[in-house]
Amino acid sequence: MITVILATYNGEKYIRDQLDSLFKGTYKDFRIFAQDDGSLDATVSILKEYGEKYDGQVFVHENEINRRSAGNFYTGLIRANEELSADTDYFMFCDQDDVWDPDKMEKTLSKMHKMEEEYGKDTPLLVFTDSRLTDTEGNVTAPSFQALSHFNSKALDLPHLLMENKAPGCTMMINMPLFEVIRNGKSSDFVPSSMRMHDWWFMIAAAAFGHIGFLNEATMSYRQHGGNVVGGEDFKAYVKEKAANKSGAKESLKLCIEQGKEFYETYKGMSRYDDVLSAFAGLSADGFFEKRAKLLKYGFFKSGLLRNVGVFLLI
Repeated sequence: MITVILATYNGEKYIRDQLDSLFKGTYKDFRIFAQDDGSLDATVSILKEYGEKYDGQVFVHENEINRRSAGNFYTGLIRANEELSADTDYFMFCDQDDVWDPDKMEKTLSKMHKMEEEYGKDTPLLVFTDSRLTDTEGNVTAPSFQALSHFNSKALDLPHLLMENKAPGCTMMINMPLFEVIRNGKSSDFVPSSMRMHDWWFMIAAAAFGHIGFLNEATMSYRQHGGNVVGGEDFKAYVKEKAANKSGAKESLKLCIEQGKEFYETYKGMSRYDDVLSAFAGLSADGFFEKRAKLLKYGFFKSGLLRNVGVFLLI
């Protein structure tokens, strides 16, 4: 059984397309746990409509306080397990405004099963896929999110992932052992204070405690519009933006280190890579030369030469 975590907020414009794409898929053993973050439009009504249409497959929770995207997904994951834990083997994450390919769940699950054969079912595992970008009307604007972003999808080790998130949550599947790592005994009210995005935190957890697999195939249409919290960005535009806003780039790097520091403090002594996490957490207190020496020693790199030149200049 796959439980799909759907985080919603004022999503009435596109959410029917997304829900329909899930139910038209080839894999049927799934349910949707939708957590709404205080929508002011018809989003909740639409979710409840689908709950009646697909009895037993759509569950809706309405937040009492606004948690924003990362917090909504993170708490939604834990709450879904609290309320629907029976028979859940895997979790996937779903944005309200995309469209999944009919075989997205099936192909992602197949990759997960192959990893379980290699590493064992008790190992924390995460699988992610590529996606295509579309405009508001669903017209393809870029066939590959990974290629557009110039990400090195083979560099999935912990040092790289502490520096850079390579996968939107909407392309991910995690297994129950990784869920237990993420939950770490916390209730659904807890959100890591320095977590940049839920998917980035999940990737770090998978690299620190288990393994990550990449399916190099677009399995969904990642719709781009004015309301995206995080979206696809052309690499040239990314470089231009960072060069023009050095203070913003430096602040982003600082927040990245703060996230790694909180992750280390949360899991101190638990990961086989505790030395890597400790070294990264200490970057904020290190001097000029010590910081750069650590980057080289531990391989705290991003994808590509230009990104890493920026890191060496700004850290």
